[in-house]
Amino acid sequence: MEAAAARHALRDVGVSLDVDRFSFVATSTMNWEFRVQEPCGNGTCDVNVVMTATLTEEEISRARACEDEYVAQRWWPVETIFKARDDGDDGERVLRPIRNATRRLVSVKMEDAMYEAVRRGGDDAEIARLARAAAKFADAEETE
Repeated sequence: MEAAAARHALRDVGVSLDVDRFSFVATSTMNWEFRVQEPCGNGTCDVNVVMTATLTEEEISRARACEDEYVAQRWWPVETIFKARDDGDDGERVLRPIRNATRRLVSVKMEDAMYEAVRRGGDDAEIARLARAAAKFADAEETE
């Protein structure tokens, strides 16, 4: 999965990354009645494996869109992804699998912060604050 993610990072945004920089986030499937690629009239079913890697400012400055594969690309603030809906009535359209993967990514980071506080001997108040924030986030995720 990490090797595939590195290939896609190079193809899709023009940034070469070592495979050890990637970590797993989530999987999903998406079914499409039509597609952009030929034959456009045929649908497709995609299995998505979502991986994450943190880019440096220098890497971000070198990033470029892959015009062969995608109609459009852009960087999205996490808050925008959470607020957007499938139908995009407000002009922002983010598909549910992307929102779910983003929520999973944030949730894992919150859990990691809590566990790190435990490992380094953080006090009970800090650990409780981190646990409550993670639980609140998880509850919001379930009601969406």
